[in-house]
Amino acid sequence: MSVSSTDKGSSTPENSAVIFIDYQPQMSFAVANIDRQDLLNNAPLLARAAKIFGVPVILTAVAVVTLLNEQCCVNSPQRASEPA
Repeated sequence: MSVSSTDKGSSTPENSAVIFIDYQPQMSFAVANIDRQDLLNNAPLLARAAKIFGVPVILTAVAVVTLLNEQCCVNSPQRASEPA
């Protein structure tokens, strides 16, 4: 690390990110190391905290069209399977 590096050993919004990997309530059955309700409650809290502190948030998901098409997009004018 060079002397001019901006990394002072602390996490900042510029050198950090919150990443939700495959966060889908329908997939919570596969999680065994935390109570499922705690997981469903804590994820939105973490996302809000990241927003407050200006930390970028990345969300990844698989099979969105298959698992969520009817549930998350019912009130949306655009279905998940339709291109943006």
